[in-house]
Amino acid sequence: MEIVALDEDDVVAILTRRLVEEYPLFKEYTSIKRTKAMPLADRQNLTSIVALYDAMDRYFATKTQDWNEFRKMRPSDDDIDKFYKRGQLFWDAMIRNFTPLRELVDSTPEQRVASRYRSKEGGHVLFRPAGLFLVVAAIRILRDQGKSLKDIVEAISSVPMVLGEYPWAGLLWDTANKRMLVRGENQKVALRILVHGIGGDLSVFRTTPSDLRREYAGLLNREMNEVKLRKWAQL
Repeated sequence: MEIVALDEDDVVAILTRRLVEEYPLFKEYTSIKRTKAMPLADRQNLTSIVALYDAMDRYFATKTQDWNEFRKMRPSDDDIDKFYKRGQLFWDAMIRNFTPLRELVDSTPEQRVASRYRSKEGGHVLFRPAGLFLVVAAIRILRDQGKSLKDIVEAISSVPMVLGEYPWAGLLWDTANKRMLVRGENQKVALRILVHGIGGDLSVFRTTPSDLRREYAGLLNREMNEVKLRKWAQL
């Protein structure tokens, strides 16, 4: 939280603050509390500023440079503007393709739209920090595979996003105890299912669809022949 609030060199911190100050989706709908989690009692906000920072950090991190070192040096004002424009393009695409985000940005805080999508039954993937990070991570991987942002976000928008349903029930959402499952293994398999489900190449994970099914079945405590991997789109 201190980095996000105060760092004047870290481009992701600068970008995150600017999104919260200027971008319509985040001006009224970002929690600035010192936690990443989003409690059910928060019926107004999409996410937290810490979760937004993590998501943007994942999206902008590149393999062509030492990203951690890069964030220690303040870019030029022109480069900061370029990062912000890229951030705008990203969130414009998300709003265009996900109805809950459009509803939120077109609402007033008093309408409490977020409470429709974050509930004791789980709600929408994007309204949970771990779910938001999952989607952003998948987008980054597919961008690295040469796919366009427009095509990726359109494809991901065809994937079921209700936490209490396939494929997230038992993987990201504990249906019995009504809570998120945030273990690293669950997040890893969820990311692979999402990338595979829209036609991404699993070789980036050094795995195969068969191995992924086996891991998925293990996390659900089922036999391998009881689970399937679906494809909702083909990039």
